[in-house]
Amino acid sequence: MLIADIGHIAFRVPDVDVSVKYVTEVLGMLEVERIGDTAYVTQGSPYPSVWPQCNHHIMEFIGGSEGPEFDHIGLIAQDQAALDEIRARAIAIGATIDSSVTSEPGIPELLRIIAPTGHVIDTYVEMEQVERDYQPKGVMTHRLAHAFMWTQDVKGLVEFLIDVFGFKASDWIGTPEDPYIGFLRCHLEHHTIAVGRGPIEGVHHYAMEVPGTADLGRLGDQLARSGLGYMWGLGRHGGGDNIASYHVAPDGLLVEVYADMQKIAGDGWKPRHWSVEDPRGGNLWGEMPGDFQKLMAPHAPIAKR
Repeated sequence: MLIADIGHIAFRVPDVDVSVKYVTEVLGMLEVERIGDTAYVTQGSPYPSVWPQCNHHIMEFIGGSEGPEFDHIGLIAQDQAALDEIRARAIAIGATIDSSVTSEPGIPELLRIIAPTGHVIDTYVEMEQVERDYQPKGVMTHRLAHAFMWTQDVKGLVEFLIDVFGFKASDWIGTPEDPYIGFLRCHLEHHTIAVGRGPIEGVHHYAMEVPGTADLGRLGDQLARSGLGYMWGLGRHGGGDNIASYHVAPDGLLVEVYADMQKIAGDGWKPRHWSVEDPRGGNLWGEMPGDFQKLMAPHAPIAKR
């Protein structure tokens, strides 16, 4: 695999303070620094022996937009050789490389590639480590786990992510020839990026992982105390087998928080195909709980540059 994991995701939002307040007080994150109208937010390790060590950021919030918009996603390359291979693959297929952006706070060197759909993807090997021994609030999530991309060209974006970044297909809703959703992995987890058919180009949701279902119960209580609540869930997705919940954050971004995702080891896995009409792709437990039509509405279009 060329990609080790998702590293961070960046959104433009109307009010940076609102976004930071939510992720720190509900999801247990910490603001590392703010430069101009951009906040860089991280979280401590879930493992006590390495707790104070954090990546410089897992999320960026950039102020000044009228509504939530997708700015870019950051992927961690396995090593410099993998980053060089990704660059060579991008050049070979004529992909757009934005050479005006080669670093950002916490990342000394990055490669910015723009997908044919307009999604901006930064890839890098190293991010600065910071030590932050803080007391998390809310329900501490373990990690930024995946992003779900909206696009009108699912097949094209999936093929781009496979051809340039080396992702592997785990499952499909629809078929590989006419996909409604494609689930892509770069390590043991069932998916690190999902690509779904939507009315816009952008991001449908980002996802955070928690250790177990008891944490999802605590999160529901935390959301209720914050005047929020689950929009969908709990349910168990067919694609990934994760026990999932969804809610809308105060900044308008859709957030999935889940536990217990399927692990796929080796190369023997054969992707499954669910039809769009088969509800088991979305929920193995039965009818889709909550307001599913509202859940499927677009949330974060690609930011204009």
